[in-house]
Amino acid sequence: MKHGALSSRLVIPRAQEIVTELAEHLPGYLSEPSYAPAVMAYAVTLARVERVATWLEAQDGGGIPELNGEGGVRPATDLLLKLERQAEAQRQRLGLDPLSRARLGKDVTQAQVSVTALLAERQRLRDRGVDPDA
Repeated sequence: MKHGALSSRLVIPRAQEIVTELAEHLPGYLSEPSYAPAVMAYAVTLARVERVATWLEAQDGGGIPELNGEGGVRPATDLLLKLERQAEAQRQRLGLDPLSRARLGKDVTQAQVSVTALLAERQRLRDRGVDPDA
């Protein structure tokens, strides 16, 4: 039997469950519709990680056998490592780890300050009788 990590039929239902589970713990901004594809992509990756890890654990009576019978790395182990790296990158892009969350917060704050400064400058120009749109 294969792990099924690349089967949409097996992965998508679990990914939808993961999205529901994550919804309780995600920062508010990730509930905006524009983030739905990125959150779903992250959930798909997590579902794939689960399938491969579960399959590997079931091989050879438990544990995660990293090597095949000839001493080479199992293709499923390579896939698991690739999926785990992908999940980490997605977590960072979504701001779900402390460092990326701090960077995202900093970027949002800087953008708010820039908009506030721009609006204040426009108001100063109006106060001086200058049309800021001219």
